[in-house]
Amino acid sequence: MPRAGLTPDVIVSEAALLVDEVGRERLTLSELAKRFGVAQPSLYKHVDGLDHVHGLLAVEVQRAVGDGLRRASTGQAGSEALDSLATAYRDSALAHPGCYAYVLRAPTPDHDDHAAAAGQILSALTGMLAGYGITGASAIDAARFVRSALHRFVSLELGGGFGMPRSVDRSYRRLVVAVDQALADLWAPRPWVRPAPGRPGPRARRSRSRRWPGRRREGPATGPDHGPCRRSRTGSGRSAWPRPGHASCRCS
Repeated sequence: MPRAGLTPDVIVSEAALLVDEVGRERLTLSELAKRFGVAQPSLYKHVDGLDHVHGLLAVEVQRAVGDGLRRASTGQAGSEALDSLATAYRDSALAHPGCYAYVLRAPTPDHDDHAAAAGQILSALTGMLAGYGITGASAIDAARFVRSALHRFVSLELGGGFGMPRSVDRSYRRLVVAVDQALADLWAPRPWVRPAPGRPGPRARRSRSRRWPGRRREGPATGPDHGPCRRSRTGSGRSAWPRPGHASCRCS
């Protein structure tokens, strides 16, 4: 018996159930029509086609994931916020293995609803990163790092890539700990420490190493206690620099 009251939201909800059952690749309008007990042309009164359904699914899935990440990490900071966010991310993917693929669908410039839904995920990530003191442009790099790490693990798990007799939960926990350490060590801002007297700072040491750009030394190490200094040969064939001890020796 045909089902009455079809709306885009109803169609998307049923499409999400179908995708979780059979996968995104097997989602078709004809299969959706069968589940509703209507003819396929009846669906075109509510959606423009299969691509439209995929787009609506992406909005719905990303909005749900973003909301879940935000609720999981609210009221926490640092490693606790990361742990809660990572747990919510994985739980959502395992609960909806087919729909998880829509998390990766990037919004088009003319789709404001999709852009807003994707922004919720980014907002949850940047909010968590703020607890590490990571903001601005660095937060974009760090958000990509966190998302890439979590996504790759979850994708392998959904694809059956973890067949060894070892707890996947434990492996995921160690991944989250490693991400926490990376955020704290690589991206979190560090206080500036004045170098000790007589010791050049990092900038001075870097500039010293670039004193002779384009030149490469050959042969053994040079200096007062070593053999003759040499430089790379030029077109004229000259290669010998003044020996150490001479005023013009640049290796001293």
